[in-house]
Amino acid sequence: MRSAEKAVIKTLVYSDIFEFPLSYDELWRFLISPKPVSKKSLKEILNRQSQNFSVKNGWHYLFQRDSLIDIRLQRNKESSKKLTDAKKIVSYLSLVPTIYLIGISGALAMENAGDKDDIDLFVITKTNTIWITRFVLILILQVFGVRRNRSTKRAANTVCLNMLIDEAGMAFLLEKRGLYTAHEIVQLRTLFNRNNTYEKFISANKWVLNFMPNSIDIKKLRNEDIKDIKKSLNYLISQLLIIPEFFAKIVQLWYMKRHITNEKITNHMLAFHPLDYKEIVLKKYRKRLKRYGLK
Repeated sequence: MRSAEKAVIKTLVYSDIFEFPLSYDELWRFLISPKPVSKKSLKEILNRQSQNFSVKNGWHYLFQRDSLIDIRLQRNKESSKKLTDAKKIVSYLSLVPTIYLIGISGALAMENAGDKDDIDLFVITKTNTIWITRFVLILILQVFGVRRNRSTKRAANTVCLNMLIDEAGMAFLLEKRGLYTAHEIVQLRTLFNRNNTYEKFISANKWVLNFMPNSIDIKKLRNEDIKDIKKSLNYLISQLLIIPEFFAKIVQLWYMKRHITNEKITNHMLAFHPLDYKEIVLKKYRKRLKRYGLK
């Protein structure tokens, strides 16, 4: 089996975990491979008959998984509604001056959300404002009646602050650099981007190319640093937020202590995952790869 064909199978095995057939462009972009594969080479692989994968109406999937097409089309409709709701709420959240980026993560980012799924937000804040920003975001979501918390019984269309990081924490640590995290980064759907923060975030995580070399075009990233119009004012604001940030952190940590499970809390990152989806997904991935004699 050629390396390019192995890459196709690995990619379709991964997407199959999420019941998600891929278009040709998606298959090329999310291709799990040790090195880049040209679109021409990919087409040659797909044009060959294979007992491992199939294509129908432009969708690519593992052999005998035709049923995934209807699932994807239905979830695409549901996702469209959720994205409309997400854009509305983000238009208000983005008014918070300490927020530099807001993106949709998880299933909705891939337009693969079901009717009962919530809306996961990924937020990047100004350095050392992560706790005060989270506090303000919670208040806004509470006012709109869309905040998801531990007591929420019906999660559909509620908003979950899935992960917050600040500028100083944009580069993921070595122990976090794996396929699952790389995919989450690449599939992120950005709804608000201030000061080229998205471009800086991707540039800080170029390691994703070790897993999906076709996923981003580094040459097209704009890395220039857009300076604040008034540096002195920006510095003053930072100083004024030191005390509110300290108290926001103390209060929220005190509340969280009673409920902490798989949350990841550092000085520059807040990640809230009641279930460790990364390990669940990767365990399924490794198990399914064995069926094809792959690692």
